[in-house]
Amino acid sequence: MPESGRGFTQRRFCAAGAPWQTECCLMGNVNRRDNFGECVYCGHTARLTRDHIPPKCLFASAKESDLIKVPSCSICNGSASKDDEYFRLRVALRADVFGEPDVGGILPAIHRSLEREKAAGFRAAFFSSIEEVKATTPAGVYVGKRFAYNVDLDRLCRVPTRIVRGLFWQQRGARLTDDYRIVTYALSAFHGAPDALAELQVRLIAPLLTTEAINVGRAFSYWVKFVEEDPAASAWMMRFYQRAIFLSMILPGVAG
Repeated sequence: MPESGRGFTQRRFCAAGAPWQTECCLMGNVNRRDNFGECVYCGHTARLTRDHIPPKCLFASAKESDLIKVPSCSICNGSASKDDEYFRLRVALRADVFGEPDVGGILPAIHRSLEREKAAGFRAAFFSSIEEVKATTPAGVYVGKRFAYNVDLDRLCRVPTRIVRGLFWQQRGARLTDDYRIVTYALSAFHGAPDALAELQVRLIAPLLTTEAINVGRAFSYWVKFVEEDPAASAWMMRFYQRAIFLSMILPGVAG
């Protein structure tokens, strides 16, 4: 199977509407007096902030105590904001999730972010990618024409990859060490590739569905299964807005 972005570097999502529509948290390895500790992402010792996993911008309304928070240095926390915004826009405007209540709740924030003066390039890139295309079902049946937009899957998968890194810390109480890598797939990337999808269903999805789902409101759920012989190796399935699914694997070995 391809790693994230290898063979499936871009995906066109059917857009919803017309193109003009526009705690309880463990804080291990932290000196509470001065808030210095190990960043869950980069591993550096620095003054820490609390990063929301998944990003808080994906939730229409959620109690602060219900959100998962992990220790992050300010550089890692701040540098993820543009990817979070990209992810929110591309996933929330998918035709299959557009009617979800949580999506409706974040649409005003999406509109405001697109209208910002500093977002001119981001806005132009998104709207210029929208065009009318022939739409088919996963089985290849033609269902008419739809508006669709391009998605950079490498960039899209950065967010669920970061989420897995944070969730691993929450589950295991320690940072994922650098001798492991995370490989992430957007399930939508396998539209039109039934053999690869069938392989994913057997190897990842079916075993994960035997575990209990962990929910953060209605907007996010995840399943995880660890390998018995290895405390870090594991498979993860994340679902956003009841429809958008991403699969991740934590594997031994440094990413190439």
